Amino acid sequence: FFICTVAPEADHLEMVYYVDQTEPGVSRHGERIPRRNGLTSLVVRTGKSWLIDQTQVAELVRSGEVAQILGNRNFVHWLGVPLILEDQTIGAIVTQSYDAKVTFTEQDMELLNFVARHVAENFGKARAREALLNTQKELVARNEALSDALANLQSAQGELVRQERLASLGALVAGVAHEINTPLGICVTAASHLEEELLPVLAEREHGALSEKGLDQFLEAATDAVRILKANTQRAAKLIHSFKQVSVDQASGEMRAVNLAEYFNEVLATLGPSLKNKPVSVNVSCPADLNVRTYPGALAQVITNLVMNSVIHGFEGRERGVVTMDVSATGDSFRLQYSDDGNGMGPDALHKLFDPFYTTKRGAGGSGLGANIVYNLVTGPLAGRIQASSAPGHGLHLDIHMAADLR
Repeated sequence: FFICTVAPEADHLEMVYYVDQTEPGVSRHGERIPRRNGLTSLVVRTGKSWLIDQTQVAELVRSGEVAQILGNRNFVHWLGVPLILEDQTIGAIVTQSYDAKVTFTEQDMELLNFVARHVAENFGKARAREALLNTQKELVARNEALSDALANLQSAQGELVRQERLASLGALVAGVAHEINTPLGICVTAASHLEEELLPVLAEREHGALSEKGLDQFLEAATDAVRILKANTQRAAKLIHSFKQVSVDQASGEMRAVNLAEYFNEVLATLGPSLKNKPVSVNVSCPADLNVRTYPGALAQVITNLVMNSVIHGFEGRERGVVTMDVSATGDSFRLQYSDDGNGMGPDALHKLFDPFYTTKRGAGGSGLGANIVYNLVTGPLAGRIQASSAPGHGLHLDIHMAADLR
């Protein structure tokens, strides 16, 4: 008695269960038998049950239905039924008798067919479970691969964002350094002029020839020089102070208390060099007493990216542009309504505005990360939300709410 199934490659039969009184103790479980023109192959090939004695075997051999009998050929009676699953023969159940007193009947064949149906169903369930387990393993492997790919992508995107922020800070450094050169150059010129005026006065005094008129002229020149020095050193100091605070905030990323009106002015002061030769005006409306605890570095990056996006994209091809920022307190948060009167954008571009790497300046220096950085900062450390609206020719409006400890 044995049960066999068709191997996946269909050219072999694989033993699932085997027992034979002529081979006591022999197990052929897992043994693979080539599919040839034997009796078991006849059952599998035809998908029918066969009840056969030696006379019928001889007739099958003569007709060419069976060419080779495998295993023990000394049987008296042979009964084989197919294992059928979803109209496909997946194997067979075979029993053979070596005793002339033990023969099989049609009722035995019906009984074995009944058993075969249940065996086939169980094979189907087992295969379904195996397929499910394999699918689950494959899904787990794919999920792990996707997780790794996502982690790599997020790491790469994070690195690109970090580089973009550093590039923004680098541009800020270059702009501030260039801007500081002007007042410092004026200070050097004023100091040199003052020195030139001072030298003859000292010489005249040393020889006792210093006149009242000469002293008055020197004092007048000195007064002008001091005024110029004071104005330009204050200008440079203010720019350095704004840059220092904004750059420290961006580098540290720490939360601290700020006066929003003053901080917006500091950020815009650092942007002054970038906007100096551009016909862009920036108007800020903010209560003078609006103090909050927030992440000023993230806020500075948001303001910088918004203004520069307007300059680069919104005002492209325009003679002038106006940016308006309206800041107000709203419960336990503060609201920034940002608007420009630039080119605006259509629905498709607006839908992709905050997508990473989306830019209309591909190949012209645009990284596509400016608006995405704004979105990540607003929804991340600033714990807020942002909504954009626009139409072609009608500028861009952003409604931004950011969480803060209002003080």
